[in-house]
Amino acid sequence: MRTAFLQRFPPVGTFILAAVLNARIYLQSARTLKKSQVLMIPAEKVRDALGTDPAFTRAVVTELAAAIAVR
Repeated sequence: MRTAFLQRFPPVGTFILAAVLNARIYLQSARTLKKSQVLMIPAEKVRDALGTDPAFTRAVVTELAAAIAVR
């Protein structure tokens, strides 16, 4: 049985952030509704920044909290 889940992200949103933080493989695909630019950052760089940049860490926590509040 296959399961599908559809989620709409706001502009300037993150995609699979929790999987990156937990070093998990998270197979997911995306399509944009409009012409878009997507910035792909290697997961290792994200995890490194969490340990060295307090402002980045606060931004990540805020983003995750917003994602939980929407559910």
